[in-house]
Amino acid sequence: MSYLSRLGSLTLLCISSLTIMVGSIVAPALPSIAQNLGMEDYASLLITLPSLGVVLFAPFAGRLIDKYGAYYCTAIALFLYGALGLSGQWLYGPEAVFVNRILLGAATALTMAGSTTLISQFYFGHKRLAMMAKQGMAIEPRWHGVFVHWWFTRP
Repeated sequence: MSYLSRLGSLTLLCISSLTIMVGSIVAPALPSIAQNLGMEDYASLLITLPSLGVVLFAPFAGRLIDKYGAYYCTAIALFLYGALGLSGQWLYGPEAVFVNRILLGAATALTMAGSTTLISQFYFGHKRLAMMAKQGMAIEPRWHGVFVHWWFTRP
């Protein structure tokens, strides 16, 4: 039986919180982002296309995790998540941005599936249920401050 350190479990929860960033970071500045990307008429798609990517690629994420392992797939997904997120600054026009956002959704699907699989591999019974509850808190943006305070002040 493998055990995960406190830092390891915090890392898994931080990975889980990344999945909400696809929409929550883009939403407040959506009009100016769309204008700079040359997508004024398609601004709402900047948030919805990653969700479409998650839906389209989630079945493939599960198969990749089964074939190559959750740790390896999660590491690759985190790299792709960062690279695709950063590459948006060099894109212009709807076609390139659409492809980028859908692929970002694919990386998000692999990140979500991989982090949940890692939790199920490292935790059992009541501890697994507790960790899944913490993962739900980590995903919810309004609870981030409360969660971080709780994590670092517990005995």
